[in-house]
Amino acid sequence: MRRMSAPELAAHLENASPLLLDVREPWEFEICHIDGSINLPMGQIPQNMARFNELINLEGGVEAWARQVDADMPVY
Repeated sequence: MRRMSAPELAAHLENASPLLLDVREPWEFEICHIDGSINLPMGQIPQNMARFNELINLEGGVEAWARQVDADMPVY
């Protein structure tokens, strides 16, 4: 699994359109999420691993995205 900082992922998204998975709980996803992402809670990842062949982990999570890329995104 590759790791990217929020600015690195933002740059990557300019040239690619990967499936963005948000592995937080649904209530967290409702508060804030990266546009275009889908919610698949962490507990459901093991049974879905075969569907995802290249994973990138956003270092610092959605809070890092809000602070470093999208200042309009709410944080909690």
